[in-house]
Amino acid sequence: MKTKKCFDICKKSGVFYVYQAEYDEQWLSDGSACYPITGLPMLTEDSICKLYDINDTQRNKCCFEFFVGTPPILVSDSDPNESDAEMWDITIAIKDKIVIPISTEEGILFVDIKYLAPFTDMPNGDMRLTIRDGINGKKYVCVKFGLIAYAFIVPVDVINDEFVNKIEKLYSQSKIALNNLGGSVKYNETV
Repeated sequence: MKTKKCFDICKKSGVFYVYQAEYDEQWLSDGSACYPITGLPMLTEDSICKLYDINDTQRNKCCFEFFVGTPPILVSDSDPNESDAEMWDITIAIKDKIVIPISTEEGILFVDIKYLAPFTDMPNGDMRLTIRDGINGKKYVCVKFGLIAYAFIVPVDVINDEFVNKIEKLYSQSKIALNNLGGSVKYNETV
């Protein structure tokens, strides 16, 4: 995981929530995703700005908050109540986000793909997703490599009647196109 990419996510959103727990354990969040930060001294507003080239103008537009303890979700490597989830290999552009579907035991969730950016250099085949219950029964996605948790991401709320109707229309139009191709998609054809 690239720590710089975690800070870039917060820099773009302008929100830096830093949780400082015991034994120099630190967590960085923008309110929608949370990442463990290792190998750095205890973070301060000044050190974040110096390390990640945040100038005074940008700094004045950012929200920095520091908390003692862990984030308000379970951030341990395991949770006896978590369930496995599967990431699809497609993305959907909706409004100002690109989301990726995640299949769960209770249906589908969508995650903003930008929160997976710290893992682009890591093999996707090694990534494992689980679903956990958060505050007020809301679900969140835990990203693991092996047995270690590297991120906790809140799903994007995109599911509504309009979204489902568009997906149904996409499905029916895709089925018509597939039938017109003779029932199978032919790849690498040139025009």
